[in-house]
Amino acid sequence: MSTFLLISELAARSGFPASTLRYYERVGLLTPANRSPAGYRLYDVADLDRLRFIDQAKSLGLPLSDITRLVAAWNDEPCSTVRSELHSLLEEKSREVATRIRELRSFARSLDQAQKILETADDCGSCGPNCACSSLVDNLPDTRTLLPLSPTPSR
Repeated sequence: MSTFLLISELAARSGFPASTLRYYERVGLLTPANRSPAGYRLYDVADLDRLRFIDQAKSLGLPLSDITRLVAAWNDEPCSTVRSELHSLLEEKSREVATRIRELRSFARSLDQAQKILETADDCGSCGPNCACSSLVDNLPDTRTLLPLSPTPSR
């Protein structure tokens, strides 16, 4: 059994599209072990573990810039270094998430308040300066400081 995988085999076994693997190679997350005589990329089976690590780090919300640093440490440093750096990054991410949760809870309260205002508003005919629709914002806290919701990371 070969210890090397073609990009199509690595893609099939890792779940990452070949285009993503080529991108990861360009940005330094993945280095092909070798090239075949025909010029095909050959990846080491150990790259599957690295890709699992990258996928897990992405699922924890880490940006590729941080993951690139972690993978560089993975390649050159002892596991304790990677573990320590990963722990620090996850602590920071936890603080960001806690802040975001507080913001979203406040935003949810604002949405509830807006719904109550609209439910109890008198029918004023057409919308204008005296209707609940136009004065709604005046009765709510400023939520413009909220960060936009970020999409779920994709592979």
